[in-house]
Amino acid sequence: MNRFTCRAILEHDGIFDISSSTDPAWVNAEKYTLYADENHFQVAGISIPYSEILNARLAILPSAVFFPMCILTIKTKDNRIFHFGLRYNSFWKKDLPFSIERIVTKPTLLWPRRIAVWIILLTVISYLVFWITKL
Repeated sequence: MNRFTCRAILEHDGIFDISSSTDPAWVNAEKYTLYADENHFQVAGISIPYSEILNARLAILPSAVFFPMCILTIKTKDNRIFHFGLRYNSFWKKDLPFSIERIVTKPTLLWPRRIAVWIILLTVISYLVFWITKL
C-alpha cells in the first residue's frame, strides 16, 4: 500500500478542471493522507475503487525550487469529483491500474523564478558563511 500526504478537495461541486495550483478552490483544501492499494484509493474514510473511476487526469506542475507537484483529478461513475495536490514521484510516473490522462503544464516565468530562488539561497548561505568565519 502506498501512502501520500496531499492537499485535497473532496467531492467538489462538479468542476472537473482544476489543473492550476493557483485556483481559488485550493484555498480551502485540507491536508489528508491518500492511500493507494491494488484496487482502490482511500482518503478520509472514503474509498474510491479503480473500477469506479470514469475519468482521471494528472496535471504535472514543474517546480521553481526542487521537486515537481501534480494535481490528480478523479471523476467517478456516480459523478463524484475529487482533487488531490501531490508530490509528483515515481508512483505517478508508472502505469496505473486505471486510465489516466497526463498533462504537463507550462507555468509562466518558471526560469526567472528559479533564478531568483537560487540567488536568494546563495545570498543567505554566503551571509551565514561570512558571519561564521568572522567569529
